[in-house]
Amino acid sequence: ERLASLRAARARQHAISVSKWNTALHGLAEQAAVKPALRSELSTLLRKAGFPEGVRADRTGQAMPSAVANYSQWSLESVTPVTRHSALFAFSSSDLKRGTPHPRGRGRMAEPV
Repeated sequence: ERLASLRAARARQHAISVSKWNTALHGLAEQAAVKPALRSELSTLLRKAGFPEGVRADRTGQAMPSAVANYSQWSLESVTPVTRHSALFAFSSSDLKRGTPHPRGRGRMAEPV
């Protein structure tokens, strides 16, 4: 259907604007097989998602990408068990934009709403 491809393109553009690469790639490979004009968009999205050479069909032994566009790396610092079914996880990031909204020291304070 003509409008289905238009809806998919609009959803893909929104996913790209918010850096949701998996959502943007959903179904694009099948559409690119039918419409060759989408192949350049597919290769661009795969590069942004961290797969510049593309994704293998079997995907066995394929490592996670080392660099993903607009992705902030977090590290697990500690795990504190609370109950049998829950725990507190402490994460840290070296990305300055991913800090607490109320920084201490020289950080910028959050804008009041």
